[in-house]
Amino acid sequence: MPFIGQEPLTGAYSVLDDITTSATATYNLQLNGGAYSPASANNLLVSLNGVIQKPGSSFTISGSQITFSSALTSSDSIDFIMALGDVLSVGTPTDGTVDGNKLASNIGISTTGNIATTGNLDVNTIRHTNGTTALTIDTAGRIQQPTKPAFSVLVGATTTGKDFTSGPQALDEFTLIEFNIGSHLVLNSGNAKFTAPVGGVYSFNSMLQLGGHTTATHASSYFIIDSTFSGSHNRYHRSINDIAGEDYFTAESAAIIQLNANQTVEMGIYIHTDTTVQVREGTRFMGHLIS
Repeated sequence: MPFIGQEPLTGAYSVLDDITTSATATYNLQLNGGAYSPASANNLLVSLNGVIQKPGSSFTISGSQITFSSALTSSDSIDFIMALGDVLSVGTPTDGTVDGNKLASNIGISTTGNIATTGNLDVNTIRHTNGTTALTIDTAGRIQQPTKPAFSVLVGATTTGKDFTSGPQALDEFTLIEFNIGSHLVLNSGNAKFTAPVGGVYSFNSMLQLGGHTTATHASSYFIIDSTFSGSHNRYHRSINDIAGEDYFTAESAAIIQLNANQTVEMGIYIHTDTTVQVREGTRFMGHLIS
């Protein structure tokens, strides 16, 4: 709807106080009795003897003083000096009057408050203030978290028969890291140890494949926290299986574990009686941060 009547103007438009001329070129600028300092000569509209003066050549500005190109006399008349103020300033818009077309496409918003919307929030990437990408959304709406901790490590070749009857003990037969997002898993002499980078809830899985056993009646896999094991076996995310009479055996385990930052998790193993059990190729230890 068009504005009815005179449309309000933006900026400070003021007629400065009258100046009485004398035999000098420099005069003080005042507004309502106080010194007035324009941003530049271009901010003033000056009429002298009925003629508009050109800023920069007909007059210059220094602080709150105007200097004409030549000295005036008492017979000259400064008709008016209009201060245009901040001519490019924009007043405060009325609520609900600024739409997306008025905003630059590369606008940056910084706030310590909350951002709320009842519409859609269209983004491709969410980043930390240090520039690290935390989340991306592709054109199909799929969410990816490129720095979310996750790992998978495996036994790359079937081992010779070994003794795992002293346990539970950490499984030290891993040879190959399949992926290690964030590098929070360390593989050292066959031992795969994950260190939680932040406190949170984590998911762990293991797949223990055995062979070459002859006398063992049961086998167990564990998730060992902080390299510590004491008390009941069953408290340590244990998967226990009867392997008597089996030529080959696979045990899969899963656990949801809440960890503090810097706590560690390893895959553990215990074999009853048999001292010559093979850990077969493809045995895996996996995990990732849930939240």
